[in-house]
Amino acid sequence: MPSWMKWTIAIAIGAGIIGLGFRLEVCMRRRVIAGNWKMYKTLAETRAFFSAFTPLLANSKHCDIVIAPPFTAIATAAEAAKNTNIAISGQNVSWSKEGAFTGEVSATMLAEAGCRFVIIGHSSGRLTTTLQKKV
Repeated sequence: MPSWMKWTIAIAIGAGIIGLGFRLEVCMRRRVIAGNWKMYKTLAETRAFFSAFTPLLANSKHCDIVIAPPFTAIATAAEAAKNTNIAISGQNVSWSKEGAFTGEVSATMLAEAGCRFVIIGHSSGRLTTTLQKKV
């Protein structure tokens, strides 16, 4: 059974009759639309994108919007997305809190830069043992 379904058992006692019923509850998750920018957009291009994109989403309430800019543009994107319904994501995260890992970024660093999400296990960087450490 998929993890988004759960069975509940309802026992009803009334008028001397015990009834046993099964009810399937579907726990719907909120939809997410995310854009991974890969290695695109400079800081100026990031500001220009948010200036044009943010007004288009002003009344959007049916899903969560997440943008994953390159690391160099995270703080700029977070500032541009402030007071909007757009969340910022990191494109990767190190399994380590800190250390001598050239090019890696910790979860603390991402959060401080303005990220609320991070992509873990992206197809372009998937190594099973490394993924297990990140989660």
